[in-house]
Amino acid sequence: IGNIYDKQGNYAEALKKHFEALAIEKAIGDKFDIATTCRDIGDVYDNQANYSEALKMYLEALAIYEEIGDKEGIAISDMNIGQLYTSLNKTKDAQNYLSRALALSKAIGLKEYSRDSYASLAIVDSMMGNYKAALAEHKLFILYRDSLSNEETQKETLQSAMQYEYDKKEAISKAEQEKKDA
Repeated sequence: IGNIYDKQGNYAEALKKHFEALAIEKAIGDKFDIATTCRDIGDVYDNQANYSEALKMYLEALAIYEEIGDKEGIAISDMNIGQLYTSLNKTKDAQNYLSRALALSKAIGLKEYSRDSYASLAIVDSMMGNYKAALAEHKLFILYRDSLSNEETQKETLQSAMQYEYDKKEAISKAEQEKKDA
């Protein structure tokens, strides 16, 4: 519910719901959900441009993800922190976190996060005047974006073909049943 309020721009309600969830998660000791909710709270603060609170929540989430060994959570948190540092024009810190996010995303095969890391690194390198690196990262972003788009298209095509075959068999079965009934 907090995420929905966040997407609607109702940040006060989003924070209220996230903090309610966080209290429950802490009461039952669910570290994964605690980390995820901290990250979600960080997103709300980030959307409000309250970067100090967002950073605090992202770092808390990162610490918990590292403690429980959740690599995807670590990669997302690193990317969030890197993007936040980019907003603060702290390019060296941004580059460190984004590079870490990219390496981990590639290592565990998270193409979406690799794509986003390359896009963010291109921005940071451009801000730092490293235009050659920024161009190379932008090209890799495009490569990952197109690859993910092609995979989605292939999935949709396969799904359509399977649906067509199912509908065809269903129609034949229905026609046979109607023939028997007649």
